[in-house]
Amino acid sequence: MKRKNVLVSAYFAKNVGDDLFLKVLFDRYQDVNWYLLTGHRYYKDVFENYQHVNIIPYYREIGNLNLFLSWCLLTGHIKKYDAFVMIGGSIFMQHKQWEKVFLTRTRIINLFNKNNLPTYIIGANFGPYQDKRFLKKYEHHFSKYTGICFRDMYSYNLFKQLPDVRMAPDAVFTLNVNKRVKPRTKSLGISPILLRNRDDLKLYENQYHLKLKEIIEHYLHKEYDIKLFSFCEYEGDLESVEQILKLLPEEYHKQISVINYTGNLESFIRAFQTCSIVIGTRFHSLILAMKFNQKFFPIIYSDKTIHSLKGIGINKLGHHIREIHTLKINEIERLLNYTMNQNVFKEAERQFYYLDQLLTVKKEKPN
Repeated sequence: MKRKNVLVSAYFAKNVGDDLFLKVLFDRYQDVNWYLLTGHRYYKDVFENYQHVNIIPYYREIGNLNLFLSWCLLTGHIKKYDAFVMIGGSIFMQHKQWEKVFLTRTRIINLFNKNNLPTYIIGANFGPYQDKRFLKKYEHHFSKYTGICFRDMYSYNLFKQLPDVRMAPDAVFTLNVNKRVKPRTKSLGISPILLRNRDDLKLYENQYHLKLKEIIEHYLHKEYDIKLFSFCEYEGDLESVEQILKLLPEEYHKQISVINYTGNLESFIRAFQTCSIVIGTRFHSLILAMKFNQKFFPIIYSDKTIHSLKGIGINKLGHHIREIHTLKINEIERLLNYTMNQNVFKEAERQFYYLDQLLTVKKEKPN
């Protein structure tokens, strides 16, 4: 049977969470040829062991001078594709450039619709947004898709009136890891983010870093190894790590490891698994902690975290950055023994409900 060719749009920015979305997609459908809607050669390296994954050399990101040429080439190659998939988490946020992004997305979806090709969205949440115009524009846009699966009930409720809209837990819950690494008894992993580029949170940056410094010192005194994880250098995670280190005495630095994601998912995941406790701000640091049965505590920076955690039955765990100065160490330690519902992992499989119908070959039953 002829292998299907599927075009994929995602957030291509060396972000662990978004690269994990792609990994679970490619691992699930190994008999499909995947074409990434990016010209970044970096992604050829990230998925170098995946022979069924390809980048599109002629395509460049929005705003590039070659965008018109890239669009013409994409249009000319449309008949090679069997479907279009957009996969990601917070990919529908209202920001200053949203209309430009929306225009490109509209052109792509119209192109696939014109050629009667199926289109899907997997794993996303909607917002934050500031006005009804943004909401209405996307309501019309989503109506053009063959199937959509959000990762939280809040987003689902905004668009449940549309046909073929579903909700399931985050797609990364379906991650398969070839080899599990046993966590060390006393190892703490921390995932920070940079706040100065976030208008709603930049006022809390100093308090946030001071609180993480306090947490690190507490666990160092308890003889823990500390790992600081930078999930996305492009968005400033590594810079945040460096700011935290500057607050700590130099003699502590030798007990602290910095793990910056540079494209090797396997290596990053192995290092992450060695932690017995995870204090995470990055959303997917929490998803990975749950996946690997690690004790975890969320430091919340976005409503998406609240909505997604609530959707899997976690209502009173974590602390928002806006109140970070009130966080006490004993609050963290009191809540670390939370036990999550193991059904979440099975329920997350529903993220791929529509794609399974298109891409999974149904085997005939034996006579």
